[in-house]
Amino acid sequence: DLAQKLLYLDGKPFSLADYPMYRTIYDGRYKRTVLMCGRQVAKSTSIANFMITESISTPHFRVYYVSPTQEQTVKFSNTRVGKTLAYSPYVRRYFQSATHSDRVLHREYTNGSENAFTYACDDADRARGFSADRVCYDEFQDMVYDAVVPVINACMKSSKYRFEMYAGTPKTMEGSLQYLWERSSQSEWAMKCPGCGKFNIAVSEKIIGKNGPCCLKCGHVLNPRNGVWVDFKKPDIDEESGEQIKAFHIPQIIMPANIEDCYTDSEAREEARSRW
Repeated sequence: DLAQKLLYLDGKPFSLADYPMYRTIYDGRYKRTVLMCGRQVAKSTSIANFMITESISTPHFRVYYVSPTQEQTVKFSNTRVGKTLAYSPYVRRYFQSATHSDRVLHREYTNGSENAFTYACDDADRARGFSADRVCYDEFQDMVYDAVVPVINACMKSSKYRFEMYAGTPKTMEGSLQYLWERSSQSEWAMKCPGCGKFNIAVSEKIIGKNGPCCLKCGHVLNPRNGVWVDFKKPDIDEESGEQIKAFHIPQIIMPANIEDCYTDSEAREEARSRW
């Protein structure tokens, strides 16, 4: 609710209306979160919104953003965080000022909060020296877990929050993202069929129909708005932190914006049809 009240995206108030599965993620206070995402499902937008809303709502809150390359980090800082800060009227008026840093790799808020940006793929030496309350890893599938995570997470040793977020799009069945997924809750978006009542999850291409996801039992078109998160595994407990990993699988096919049958407005239906 805070993000929707304060933030603007592409000149319009930010809304989760077409992203119902994200509300649980935004409202959750999970210590360790994994977003296993497809392309163009608002992954980076969500990371930026987390960084901004937590920085606004909690004075002196520090967020560290990490991606594999300098180019990705600079692009994220400018196009995601920077634009949102610049075009959100309330945030710009009350939490930004000329006397506070607004650089690409370091942004400050008037309440003492900070956002720092760095990059690390297989060497995290450049990431040392910043104290953080949350670390956000983006495109995590391209990072070497053992070389990056222990070094950067050490930046949160003195924090009472210690929030970790790992997000990315898997390229193979191996790698850092898959490593965390296998130890997580493996939460899937279960969509209830309006025809037979069966709940379906998008883990196989068999669910793809002509007009969007379809029921594996009766073939009826599914509406992703009628879904709930279901954990498919009891997550492991991390030996060092004692915390569990809450992981969400967010493929493109569960996005209502891509499925014409989710809309009654003709223009919205046509736009969804063209996307699909």
